[in-house]
Amino acid sequence: YRYLFFRYTPSMYWYGSMTLFRSVCVCLVPVVFRDVPSLQILSITIVLVFFATVQMHFKPWRGTWANTVDSTSNMLLVLLIVCVAMTTNFEDSTSLLGIVAVVLLSGAFLVIVVLLGYNLVRHLRPAPFYANFICHHKAQAAAQARYLQILLTQQCHEPCFLDSDHLTNLQDLFDVVRSQCRQLCVYLTADTLRRPWCAGEITIAWQNHQRVAVVIHPSFSPLSAEHLKAENIPSLLASADFQLVEYGLTDDYIAQAYRWLMLDLKTTFTMPNIEGGRQRFEEVAHWLARKRFGQSSKSSAILSKPNSVVVSCLPHDDEATASAAILAGLIQEKVLDIAPAGVLFLADLPPLTEDGQAQQQVQQCVQSAHAVIVVLSPGSLESLSQLQVIVDAIGEEVTCIPVNTPNFRFPGPDFFDEEMPKLLGEQQAALVTERLRRFFKSITIAFTTYASQQVLAVQAQAAVQRIPRSKATATAAVTTKESNGGRVSENPSIPLKLVRNPSSSTADTGVGKPTLSGASGEFYSGKEDACVRVCYTMAC
Repeated sequence: YRYLFFRYTPSMYWYGSMTLFRSVCVCLVPVVFRDVPSLQILSITIVLVFFATVQMHFKPWRGTWANTVDSTSNMLLVLLIVCVAMTTNFEDSTSLLGIVAVVLLSGAFLVIVVLLGYNLVRHLRPAPFYANFICHHKAQAAAQARYLQILLTQQCHEPCFLDSDHLTNLQDLFDVVRSQCRQLCVYLTADTLRRPWCAGEITIAWQNHQRVAVVIHPSFSPLSAEHLKAENIPSLLASADFQLVEYGLTDDYIAQAYRWLMLDLKTTFTMPNIEGGRQRFEEVAHWLARKRFGQSSKSSAILSKPNSVVVSCLPHDDEATASAAILAGLIQEKVLDIAPAGVLFLADLPPLTEDGQAQQQVQQCVQSAHAVIVVLSPGSLESLSQLQVIVDAIGEEVTCIPVNTPNFRFPGPDFFDEEMPKLLGEQQAALVTERLRRFFKSITIAFTTYASQQVLAVQAQAAVQRIPRSKATATAAVTTKESNGGRVSENPSIPLKLVRNPSSSTADTGVGKPTLSGASGEFYSGKEDACVRVCYTMAC
């Protein structure tokens, strides 16, 4: 059956059946209308025109010239039939042709009526119509807004407006809020109410339909009564290259809209105090979609997924978590052919315990992973949990793929020479620095969270292409050297538990209190000092 497929493009593999069906229809015409030449001519013309239209729409042939020749030959056949029809005597079919003409005319009239009705509906309800419009501060919550859009689209099965995807002209932004969305979702972070565009969107919604839902992020601080006065609105809003008054939005209107939003609006939701992970956003999406809250998705069952693609991000950072969640969602189906266990999202693991059990489980996940994707965001290299994942992955020779978000700053010599010893101490800093340098020898993949969905999909595909088809065997490079007649081996795959320098004042954003000890996670005593130093020497 190769002849059915090989001539067409891969996406048009089914077009061979259309070609066979056209041939069958042409052959059936003289059988069905045996003694009525007028209907034979009309039927063959309809068949040829219909399939020519389908062919010109889909362009199934592999070559451009093949598509052109196919459509041209169909049109020439129709012209030939018309020429033959002019030489045929239809005196016996006059009444039948009259009926056919009436049917065709009625069909054309019906099509016109349907099109007029459709345009009227489009005029009264402009399309595209969005179930939700997410108002947010892009510099602080681009990834969070994107992830909420994905969740809302999945739960509501309706489009959700996000400017990165749907906005092509800033002049149309307020029109979308005014008449093309069912609900304005205001995602309040620290500076949302200081952005002129956000102020305009809120004011337009207040003036028109007042269908607004507010999500309060922990970083948001309510405005004082002084800020809500009209004379203070210009100093509250950040400077911009446009004036809201150009759109009929005066300072008095904005102040009234803000007072209504902060004092009178009842549909507000404060993000739940859940330890990291994607569940915080899932709860918000459930509330915005007017659905019952789902049960906690965190479970230790997800730990039993060896040979999976592990995605790590900065814990307890909503923007980093949302960035990694978007990436994990984009690659989840694509990695199933490579790693049947799928994607393991480390931020969804249970919160760390005092005995360090969760940290051991994270290390086990990394060591048994097919590949590790590390999403780098501001603060990643100051987090012990992120550093631990990188160190473990490099030490176990697991494929480690760095992905950087827009605000991540790459480390320079000063970081390795000054900041790392302050963070971890001189002994650990040497090993961690060596593994970090190996980690950054791979070109990082930019993941621009404020870009459109199409751009993010392309960048996620670049990460998938870095994942090896088969998991490489973790073989540690063993070097030997003679010392006092003996041999000392160096095995970088020995697990190393990072310890924060006691003199460091940096707050730990990752794992709990750092240690360099056994699994118990306690500081080692003086009696254990010699044993610990021997183990550390072996690790180095």
